[in-house]
Amino acid sequence: FPVTIGVADELPYRVRELMREINELIDTKSVVQIEILKLYFNNQYTVTDIAAITPYNYKMIHQVVQRFRNELKELYKD
Repeated sequence: FPVTIGVADELPYRVRELMREINELIDTKSVVQIEILKLYFNNQYTVTDIAAITPYNYKMIHQVVQRFRNELKELYKD
């Protein structure tokens, strides 16, 4: 869930903890996926923005984000 760095200090403990868990999960991915997911989740870039500033195309970026979001939904469904 998108929250910029710096704002994290103002968030409740559980939200900060969840962000930490999500970032740890992001860090287990490939270098390309990490770049895309950190831009999307930490910097709040859109898929279109990421496609404009990286060598990756829209379809690939969208797929990486969707798969990760589905992974999060499955992980946190309870």
